[in-house]
Parts: sequence; C-alpha cells; structure tokens
Amino acid sequence: MEGNVIKVCLLANNPVADTGYGIDRYCFELSERVRRYFNLTILSQGTLSNILYWGVKEIILPIKTIPVRADVYHAASPQLAKAALLFHKFPLVTTFHDLIPIKESLTSFYQKKLNFSASVRFQYLRICSRIAVRSDILIAPFEVTRRDLISTLGVNPNKIRIISYGVNTNRFRPLKLSNNMLKKKEGKKIVLFVGGFSTAKGTDVLMEAFKTVVEKFSKVELWICGKWFFFDGIKLAKNLGILEHIRFLGHIPEDKLPIYYNLADVVVMPSKIGFCLPILEGMACKKAIITSDTPDIKEIVGDSVITVFPNDVDKLAELICYVLTDEALREELAYKAYQKANCLSWDNIAKKTMDVYLELVNNE
Repeated sequence: MEGNVIKVCLLANNPVADTGYGIDRYCFELSERVRRYFNLTILSQGTLSNILYWGVKEIILPIKTIPVRADVYHAASPQLAKAALLFHKFPLVTTFHDLIPIKESLTSFYQKKLNFSASVRFQYLRICSRIAVRSDILIAPFEVTRRDLISTLGVNPNKIRIISYGVNTNRFRPLKLSNNMLKKKEGKKIVLFVGGFSTAKGTDVLMEAFKTVVEKFSKVELWICGKWFFFDGIKLAKNLGILEHIRFLGHIPEDKLPIYYNLADVVVMPSKIGFCLPILEGMACKKAIITSDTPDIKEIVGDSVITVFPNDVDKLAELICYVLTDEALREELAYKAYQKANCLSWDNIAKKTMDVYLELVNNE
C-alpha cells in the first residue's frame, strides 16, 4: 500500500446504473461507494449478450488484469474471478450470487429442462464456480447460498461472508403523485411487474394468473416494465385473450421508474430462478409485494411480503385478487415492506464489503 491508500481492483460486468441487469446494479452501487474511501480500479467485462461475445471477453478481460497492481481484487461473479486467478491476482474476493447452474445445489429450486444455448451457458457457469472457490474469501448474499457453497462445492465455512443486497432509498421512495401522473392509471387497478421479461422471472405465470384477475375486475391493467427475453409475450397475451389489459412498457429509465412503482396497487414478482432487486425497489416505494416463496427471497424479505410457489397460477391469481380487493391489507403490507426496505441500504452493504477488503489486507 502506497501512502496507506488501499488499492482495490473490481472486476465487474458493466458497472452502470441503468442497464436493467441486477449484477450491473450491484457493481455500480458498490463501486460508487468504494471509490470514496479506496483507490479503485474497475475492469469491466461488459454485458455478455451472446456466446461469441463470451469468447472474446474470455480473452480480453484476463489481459486487462496483467498490468494492474492492487492490494485486493474483487470479482463480482465467479465467471469474472477466472481472469484474476489466471494471472495469480491475490488476495481475491469473489461474490457468489447463487449456484443456480449446478443442478444439485440448494438454489436451483425450479430448474427445468434447458435448451441447447442455456445448457452451454450453465455448463460454463458450473466450471466458473468450481474454479472461483480458490478465492481467499467468498461473499454470499444469503444463508442458503452459504450452505450451498459448503455442501455443493466443499468450501471451508470460514472463507464465506454473508452480505445481503440493498436498495437506493433516496431514489426509490414513496412519492406524492401529481394529477398528470395519476392520469396514467385511467382509474384502473394496476398490477406491476419490473424485470427481465422472461419465463425464468415468471412473467408467463403472471400473465396466465392475470387472465383470472381480468375476469373478476372490470378495470384492471398489468404493466410490464423490462427488456424482452426468450419468449413472445404478445403472442401469449393474445392466446389468453388479455392483450388489451396489458401494457408492455419496455425498459423504463431509472429516474422514471419510481413513478411506476408508486402508481401500482400491487407489485408482483413471481421469479422461478434467482432474487430480483425490483422486489426491494417496490418495497422501498411502500408498495404491497407478491413474490416467490424461494428460500433466498424469503430470507431477505421475511414476512414483509406475500409469497407463493412461483408455478402456482391459481394461487397467484387468488392472491392478486385478494390484495386488490382489500385496501387495509394493501396498506398493512406496504407499511411492513417499507420498514424492511429501509434497513437494506447500499451504504451498509458497501461498508460490510469494504470490511472484507480490510480483513484481507491486514492479514497480508
């Protein structure tokens, strides 16, 4: 350490605030805070959009690490850790968000038969995970992930630190809505989904459940905010006969997104695979949340939301109708969610992460 200023190298995907990807959000929020206290170098891999791009980045990112000299290296995911390990960049911290690609893991809750492209990707991620356990310290966001690392990959428990995810409560918060904003609702009840528009995030299940909701409410809409992935939502909506009750809004810029959370009557995130940061964003905006009953989600949100098995279309429809009908319940859920979200700041997450850096530097 030169002049007692700790040098940190963060290996990141794409540390930009408004990409719509949770891992990019994680990298951005962490880097914004780490740079305030440490000398931070960021090596960005960029978003991995296809297999060819993977191949290119598999070569470029390790080369970027060669000239970097840091006191501690932090890979924001196991696939990024390979670049540091290849050229013996230690001490190394690696964040394991989950072990979903490994079928026998505790976090592969609803893994289904994969198509060829997904199978190739999952095999790649399995290899990365098994390589990345050579890191000095592993960060896991959940206790279930910690148990997974121990039972599935044989990691020494002493190497693992649990550091949760966070939410920016300065941006995502209750808003006083103007009349112009309220006009967007057109007097309708609003069910809101935010995230990757894919079957993995349960958008198909939500749309199927929403068919029942439409049958019970004459004035209701499903708003879907997010990028498109893997399936034709418009075709499904037409087949279900609910296209006129759905707004496909695409990617909403982050400075506008809190408005949509605040306009919603209920936020529904029935993810089949992985935690969703929009759950915390909706909670911070003081909204009732319905989400999946997976162990990782329940571990963070506790009883501040309603949870449901993510493949249970009938139960999901029943819960949405229940929440839309009962205003007192909505307010109670919204209050509990808001209280919980305010305990999960990115400042706190970053502080705990920097404590890990100091732990490694002081042990050198």
